[in-house]
Order: sequence, then C-alpha cells, then structure tokens
Amino acid sequence: MLEGMAQLSDVGSCVNYVRLRGSHRFSTGDRSAPLPLRVRSLNGRRVYCRPATSDFSVFNDTFAGRYHLPPADLRVRTIIDLGSNIGLTLAHYASLYPEARILGVEMDQGNADICLANIAPYAPRCEVLVSAVWKEDGEVAYGGETNWGFRVIRESCDGPRRARAFSIASLIDHFGVERVDFMKMDIEGAEMDILSGAREWIDRVGCLKVEVHPPYALTACVQDLERAGMRCEVLPNHFGCVLARHSEDRSDPA
Repeated sequence: MLEGMAQLSDVGSCVNYVRLRGSHRFSTGDRSAPLPLRVRSLNGRRVYCRPATSDFSVFNDTFAGRYHLPPADLRVRTIIDLGSNIGLTLAHYASLYPEARILGVEMDQGNADICLANIAPYAPRCEVLVSAVWKEDGEVAYGGETNWGFRVIRESCDGPRRARAFSIASLIDHFGVERVDFMKMDIEGAEMDILSGAREWIDRVGCLKVEVHPPYALTACVQDLERAGMRCEVLPNHFGCVLARHSEDRSDPA
C-alpha cells in the first residue's frame, strides 16, 4: 500500500487512495463515481480510478511496479500499448516521452471510457482505439470476471461481450507509421495466438515487451519471437515478462 501512496502528490489523493483500497476487493456492482488521484510522475496531473474494481491494482502496478516501461536506452518516438485498460500506462508514457505519439488499444468500452478521461491532457498525440488485437481483422467475443482480466474467448464466436478486432499490421497502418519504436503487449492470453505469426509483422516493431499469461509459457514466447528474428530476455523483476528487440534499435551513446 505504501508504495502506491508514495506516488501521490496531495492529501486528497491519499484519502481517495485509501477509499479505493477498501473497495477494490468487492463486487463491481458499486456505481460510485471514479475517484481522482494526482500522481507525482505525471507532474501532479489527475487520473481517475473506479471504486470496487481492479483499477486500484492497476494503479499500483503502473506507478509502483513500472513493468510497462521501455528499456532506458531505447529511443522512443512512437508507442503502441496493447491492452491499455483505463489508460494509466498511456498517461505515463505521454508524460515520460513528451514528443512521442502514442496509440492505446482497449477492447472493453467501460475501461476505454475511463481511459479517455485519463489521457485527455495528452491529446491529440495520445489516443485510444476501442478494439481487440487479434491474429486477424474481424470481430471477437470476450469475457472475464475483473476489469483488468477481460480476454478473448477462442472456443466460440459467442460470448457475453463482443469487440471489433485488428491484427498488429492493421493497427500499425491505422497509426500511420511504417514502424513502431516500442510496443507493450498485455492482452490476457491472446499473445499466444498473435506471436505464433510474429514473422508477418515483427520487422515493423523495434522493441516489444510482452506480459505472458497461461497457458502460454515463457519459453514458448521466447521461441516464437526468436524464430521471428528477435533477441529476447526474460525480465527478472516480473513473474512473466519477455523483452524482445532488434539490435539496431539501441540509441546512440552520449
């Protein structure tokens, strides 16, 4: 708890943080308004988190864990964030890289609505596309019990929710660039399907950070990316994260 609270810049935000902490284990039936938190690493700008949801955990993972960040030596001008949730990672990228263009992808409309509020200070260079990322363009069914755990349902075209879906190549085309400097992928298991075909688009991504979810194994993720021509390392500060990059994407030494 203290690590998350240390990220806040005023007393009111600390009070709201405690309220979020007390509610986040309960049912998502709570309709209370999102609570504002002013964050030090966003230069005191506000973000919003919903009570009685997984937003509290997402806040801690983002601003205390910082697992989403690119390597320190990477030159970052364009970012695609796959699995943006409520936009905290997008806001952090936008604050850290004030010249970068950033595209977030979030398939759940409820999460995306909060995401839009959280990235509003960084428009128009930071945007969110309400869609899923998948191995091909089309439509997918998705479900899940928590706001941060929605995942594509592979077994059937039926599901409690549906979303438009885009391949990675289509998302990069939508972004309007030939190549993306950094891509974060946290998509609750869909990475297994997408990375098996990584050779089709990997040359258009300079550096990729993947959070791996069962049943996909870390070793299988590394094998898929190495077959596609990337150098990989499993990060020691995260239980299941792979960093993959091309050697030419290191920035020039000072």
